Amino acid sequence: MSWFKCMMPLLFGGKMNPEVKSSDPDVRVIPIIVEDVVFSKLTALLDVWDPLSSFQTRQLVGFLQQTFKTFPVIDKKRKPVEELFRAIVQRLRLAIEDDVYLPLYSQRLLESDAEAARFAAEQYRSAFKLFCNAMLFHGILSNSILVELAIERLLNRYLLTPIRNSHNTSESVQRCLAIAQKIPEDRLQAEFADSLAVPKYLQQFCHAAANLGKKNPNREEVSSLARALMQLRDFDRAEEMEKQLPRFKS
Repeated sequence: MSWFKCMMPLLFGGKMNPEVKSSDPDVRVIPIIVEDVVFSKLTALLDVWDPLSSFQTRQLVGFLQQTFKTFPVIDKKRKPVEELFRAIVQRLRLAIEDDVYLPLYSQRLLESDAEAARFAAEQYRSAFKLFCNAMLFHGILSNSILVELAIERLLNRYLLTPIRNSHNTSESVQRCLAIAQKIPEDRLQAEFADSLAVPKYLQQFCHAAANLGKKNPNREEVSSLARALMQLRDFDRAEEMEKQLPRFKS
């Protein structure tokens, strides 16, 4: 986006004056152009963005991150910026409503029908990919929006069901660990950043992870689940799980 450098001489007389104050109206000219022209154009292009595409989503997120870094004075409360964010959220919501489907097959069917098992696995991978793509917007979209979309709608409503119901403990453990890796350190809520309490919206996930550790014969899996719970600051469940480790033979 070096185009804005061509405007510097017009705005600041050929070079940036270090004495120019941030309150100078000229400082806002280029960010306003970005907000009114670039963001408006990007909002229109979101109609062809596929939230299930990791490549497209990374490109979009990378562009936004670079733009906000280059123009830190962009006003996120101006209409073009708000419309862009609303369009992103709407596309994510539609993807969850229209593209996510996890069949509730019985364990017997999954064990006897390879085609059904393959379809269920593909649907889970698709839902997990959307979860990961939504999490890429951490720091761009508000935490409350990401909690609603990624945690409450995708994780709690869809992804946890096959994790709870599967008889394949190792597969469920790997799925839990993959999910935990995508949850930011702030657990998507600033007020909980230094709190010992686990946010309500993560309680279901932590409970499912703890259940996978109970009577699990694999020491490495139990240890990994305990570390994941520590990462989410669920210290009580993590401590209970760590108490199981001595029962394993070295």
